[in-house]
Amino acid sequence: MHTTHPAGHRSRCCGRKAWAALLLQVLLLWPLLARADVASVDGTRVWLPVVDDYPQVVSMELRLLPRTQPQQLLLERRSTVRAPVTASSAWYDGDILVVPEVWIGEQSFWAELRETAAGRFVLLDFGRNQQSEPGNPDYRHQYWEQIPGAAQDIGVGPDGSVWAVGASTLGHDYGLYQWSGRGWYEQRGGAVRVDVDARGRPWIVNDAHEIWLLERGRWERIAGAARDIGIGADGSVWVIGVGSRGGGHAIYRLGQYGWIEYPGSGERIDVAPDGTPWVVNDEERIFRLEGGVWQRIPGAAHDIGIGADGSVWVIGADDRAGGYGVYRYNGSGWTRIPGSGRQISAGPDGAPWEVNRDGNIYRGQGN
Repeated sequence: MHTTHPAGHRSRCCGRKAWAALLLQVLLLWPLLARADVASVDGTRVWLPVVDDYPQVVSMELRLLPRTQPQQLLLERRSTVRAPVTASSAWYDGDILVVPEVWIGEQSFWAELRETAAGRFVLLDFGRNQQSEPGNPDYRHQYWEQIPGAAQDIGVGPDGSVWAVGASTLGHDYGLYQWSGRGWYEQRGGAVRVDVDARGRPWIVNDAHEIWLLERGRWERIAGAARDIGIGADGSVWVIGVGSRGGGHAIYRLGQYGWIEYPGSGERIDVAPDGTPWVVNDEERIFRLEGGVWQRIPGAAHDIGIGADGSVWVIGADDRAGGYGVYRYNGSGWTRIPGSGRQISAGPDGAPWEVNRDGNIYRGQGN
């Protein structure tokens, strides 16, 4: 994404070596239709004018090494530049250099390179983008799929409903959008945080810390105040309140007659299918409520999302070009997933949806 400049799963065919050879031939023979931020190739030289190596933006010139299999490249020049990062810009994801767009003749390709040593790269994978014009590549990463649009936050319900707090401002809030499967439809209201219940209803928190529920096309005010909200597949609603405590802010669960305060504190919250809350506090520590006691989970995070299948995802604490690393809980620790982001949620099949530092939206693979 810048990462995650993500995307969906790809099948890998048996003719990879033949395709790699063909790609190299095309790279060497075809001139590029290049834009200022799009990678270009001139003979054995690969020019990357804009590379997001957060917190720096750099340009890089690579040289293709002949007679290497898999194809290897050597860094010839690197310099800091002042240029905006776009969807076409290359970016680093750990030791992976992702090039989402390079035009060869009239076709757009992506490529992924691994830096095996300082200034030395090997071609890991490549493919053709599904687009006809430069500047908006439909790049297919090995894990993520970029979804059109921009967002500040995202919430996915157990029924698969997806809602996003958009990038358009409404006073101190941002617009609300619902995913149709093909695009976003703007809805009335504004928010800063969103989650979705099992009936597909969005629950939002706005800049004034008010809590609202969209019920049958009408927004209903829920008593109380919050900074974040999480909803389990069983219908449990939990919030991070506004009262300051060591570690963040107070934690509440919605009961039959109002909010029930719990010990502990946090900054971000989500809820497992059985109603168990998980929180991240202001020291990036992760906790799960077990038997009325908060149990520390190893690791560090900025945000957390839990799918209706019980899968637990976090945005970690390690700086990446698109925010922080993405991790999935494996029962005893965290498995690193390629990509990066700022906010995360998860669908009924465990597929994560995330928003990165630049507001780009990505959907990952489920189970």
